[in-house]
Amino acid sequence: AKSSAASDVYKRQVSSLPFLVWVWGGLEGPFFGALIFALHAGVLLGLKQPQARHWLSIAGVVAAAAVMTRQDGAIFVMVSGLAILLGSGSLREGFLRACRFAACGAPFIIGFLAFRYSYYGDLLPNTYYVKASANLAEGLRYLLLYTLQPPFLPILALAAGVLGWRGRFRREVAYLGTSVALYALYVASVGGDHMAQWRLLAPLAALLAMLVSLGAAELLPRIGRPLVPVAALSILIVLQFFVVTGKRWDQAAVMGTIIGQYIAEAWPSGSLIALNTAGSTAFYNPDKRFIDMLGLNDAVIARREIPEIRLRRQHWPGHNKGDGAYVLSRRPDYIILAAADGRDVSDPWFLSDIELAENPKFLHCYAQNKVFIPYSYPASETVMPYDRTGPLTGPQKRILLPFIYYKRKPKPECARSD
Repeated sequence: AKSSAASDVYKRQVSSLPFLVWVWGGLEGPFFGALIFALHAGVLLGLKQPQARHWLSIAGVVAAAAVMTRQDGAIFVMVSGLAILLGSGSLREGFLRACRFAACGAPFIIGFLAFRYSYYGDLLPNTYYVKASANLAEGLRYLLLYTLQPPFLPILALAAGVLGWRGRFRREVAYLGTSVALYALYVASVGGDHMAQWRLLAPLAALLAMLVSLGAAELLPRIGRPLVPVAALSILIVLQFFVVTGKRWDQAAVMGTIIGQYIAEAWPSGSLIALNTAGSTAFYNPDKRFIDMLGLNDAVIARREIPEIRLRRQHWPGHNKGDGAYVLSRRPDYIILAAADGRDVSDPWFLSDIELAENPKFLHCYAQNKVFIPYSYPASETVMPYDRTGPLTGPQKRILLPFIYYKRKPKPECARSD
């Protein structure tokens, strides 16, 4: 959270925006993308050099690392196994090589899943259950917007794939194209993502670039060596007309940092806190416990079946779950509704918020508190998210950020049982 907030500066790009942004975001996406690139490079080298058996062995270990980083990496692993099976000449040879590939990674994956089941009692992460009822239409829109984002990498990759398929690289195009297509469909099926700059598509950047390179390798010999620099310069000039210049605060990260640092100093160690921004605020409070009211880190909320969508923000991917009754049953010491800096109970953002508002036990056991947290940021910044009081002049812009939270009342019937 801290990295994504600090890195959100003015950006000019004509390459892969998801990778450029999220390499600073502090999440697993770019590392996962690097593993996916290494997996495909290892498989392609293994298919091109059948006598060099080590490439497929290395690819098998990398495949295991990818699945342990994010379980949707299994999509790429299955496509890779199929490519080895069908791309090794005879089916017998392909089967033996695919078994070697699987054998090198299987022990790691089996051990990982065994640990997960023994510790969590489930083979699938909470995020799977939270996003199981995602909106496919929103997911397809997510893909379309990325496709139309300069430098139009999916369109370039499609055109390059056609060139490669018609030329020397049919096997390579089939492998890379299948991986890209299946993973893109998976992203659509989970409704895309609510975070900035197509975070879930960052792992595809390298594969799309590999497809573009195949098309370039097929095209450049045809246009003649003297025209290569001219073609490259022309492409760069055209792309300059589509340069993206922008600034976007990651509001959950910025507000979560401010509130998290305040809570670290002001609230007692060991407090149980219910909130929706469990990623950023909790990061600064390792001495406290948290209830993630969106369910990404809570097995009970993640597995709850939601009969209907009641609030607009529930349409955000990963934000449709909640359980106000369950949150109250845990009797947290503090509850922060809606955003990181809190909202009044009359302004619910998510399902847990509105269910708490409708439960008479909530206001019986919790009282609203409001504090103003001084916060300064550089004068060069022109926008501060949620700047509801307005900046003051000076070398540093200063605000008093209102923070609204609910604290459990000291009533016997409201006391925590643990």
